[in-house]
Amino acid sequence: MSKMVLTASTAIVLATLLTGIAFAGLPCMGTSTVVATGNGSCAVIPGAAFCPNGDMNVITVSVTLRDCYGTPLPGKDVIVWAYADDDFCYCPDGEPAPYQLEDTKLVGPTDAAGTVTAEFKKIGGCGDMQFYATVDDIVLGPSNWMSIASPDNTSDCVVNLVDFGNFATNYNGTDPCSDFNCDGTVNLVDFGEFATHYNHDCVTP
Repeated sequence: MSKMVLTASTAIVLATLLTGIAFAGLPCMGTSTVVATGNGSCAVIPGAAFCPNGDMNVITVSVTLRDCYGTPLPGKDVIVWAYADDDFCYCPDGEPAPYQLEDTKLVGPTDAAGTVTAEFKKIGGCGDMQFYATVDDIVLGPSNWMSIASPDNTSDCVVNLVDFGNFATNYNGTDPCSDFNCDGTVNLVDFGEFATHYNHDCVTP
């Protein structure tokens, strides 16, 4: 009986070791991370104010790859992509290269710490957004949610008269879609931002 128990225990240990070996060197959901951070005054929300031309805020998505033993995975190419419940438009921006799909970036290779970053900035629309990463057919994430505002609140990748009408309706209010500096009020500062980006689109500054 003791031999049978010993044999069974040995088989379990061996299977565990083999499983560990099989997953060594592969990104692990439990130890890898996808983190999004903004810049400017909206960074504390956290969030960002975007212009389709890419000349407002930037969201940096940092992906750190580790296997299930916590070992960093350098030299990996990573696809970083945005997800949102709300409607957004995404402009091709080529940063970082190579540009793939409208809301997807291929970045890499990861550095010695297993980390690589992607930037998102040429976006229109309003709402919440988070990010995922795919490497070796393994999906990692999501990141934390980011609150997004844009002078292009109609999500058509151009800041025009329709957007101005929406902004004017929200003026002196608290609508986060028109609060470009994230101070809780739609005021003259936000109007200045809107005016700066009026008529901007994916290619027109």
